[in-house]
Amino acid sequence: MHMKLRINQPLERYLEESEYIDWREPGILTKAKELAVPGDSLASGERAYHFVRDQIRHSWDAQDRRVTAKASEALREGVGICWTKANLLAAHTDAMEMYLYHLPENLEGLDQVNMGD
Repeated sequence: MHMKLRINQPLERYLEESEYIDWREPGILTKAKELAVPGDSLASGERAYHFVRDQIRHSWDAQDRRVTAKASEALREGVGICWTKANLLAAHTDAMEMYLYHLPENLEGLDQVNMGD
């Protein structure tokens, strides 16, 4: 069974910068350029994915009390929760002019996260 993706907005909307997917931030642009493989969007996406997966530590796994939210914060700090890591991947692909649909999580109470103390 295959599902059809229905897009109700122009694809360009997916490249718009947001508070948390701040892809126009200089550090994001620099890293995206470093990860990009000219003329090969699949390889570029794979490199961005592997960078975020392997180089940005998950806050809980690392028992790191920092809880970043913006893509640029995750890149700068090298740590983030799942949602923030997804923001960073989306920021990199946006900077590469690739479309990525990202569903936000409900993060009410983010300022009250308990890291297991």
